[in-house]
Amino acid sequence: MSCNEKFYRKNIDSVTTFSKRDMGCDRIGFSALRLSVVMLGIAWSFQSAVARERFEHAFGDFETQSAKQGIIIAAPHGTYDIHTDVLAKDVARVLGAGYIVARGFSSGASRVNVNRPTEGAGRTCEHERRTERARGVYDHYVRLVGKSCNGKTLRLYVEIHGHTSLAFLNRLEIATTGITMEEARQLKEQFPAFLSQAKALYPAYPELALRVEPIDKVFFGAGCNKKIGYISTGQMDRALHMEIPRSARTPKTLEATAALVSAIVRATMNLDEPDFGSRKKKNPEADEKSAGSRTR
Repeated sequence: MSCNEKFYRKNIDSVTTFSKRDMGCDRIGFSALRLSVVMLGIAWSFQSAVARERFEHAFGDFETQSAKQGIIIAAPHGTYDIHTDVLAKDVARVLGAGYIVARGFSSGASRVNVNRPTEGAGRTCEHERRTERARGVYDHYVRLVGKSCNGKTLRLYVEIHGHTSLAFLNRLEIATTGITMEEARQLKEQFPAFLSQAKALYPAYPELALRVEPIDKVFFGAGCNKKIGYISTGQMDRALHMEIPRSARTPKTLEATAALVSAIVRATMNLDEPDFGSRKKKNPEADEKSAGSRTR
């Protein structure tokens, strides 16, 4: 049973119980009230269906939820960057934000990059192939993001990616636009507290190190995305391009990582702090399934 079905089923049951207690109530009035509760449930279901949508594509599929607070959490490589699809949705849920997740769009031979009109992972921007299908997928992605925010400029656009670089296995990197040196410095100062919150949820959580632009030089600088991808469109005041190591994307660590990423976003936007107590080297990639190119 869906959450919406439970919502109006519970209300119907409450009305029925009340009716049994007061046998003298007007049956016509009760029927009208019962009908209004049912219609409210239907309206609630319709609203949720409109807010969250899934779009099939010849090479993969997209799942979106309308932006709230002007924030979208994106996972354009939701299959290729393992568990980033789940992570993006979890972060959006914690923040009450919108999301867009792309799944598929890759084969053993190539990856359609989705967030930019090219194919190929692990290459410099100049060596990524610009193809007709890559352009079509990218244009569709841009339309869906625009639809999710009603064509308005986003306050914050967050992309979640995953890396397995041997040179920095426990490094979280954030390439940025619209973030000042002082804001980046403050974020780094707060990061140990955010990491402690993650460890409170999962004591064996990895000891991550943070590097964030513009105060730090990052390996995964999102150069191609900033040059010809969605970040280059300027349809956001700020952008965070996160590269999360494999150690923080295991099934056991995902909840804690969602809390960590959410805390970073809240700090970036000066949002209220979340209550987590209520919820329990440029080396080759470590394996072919994991993504982690500096161009992203």
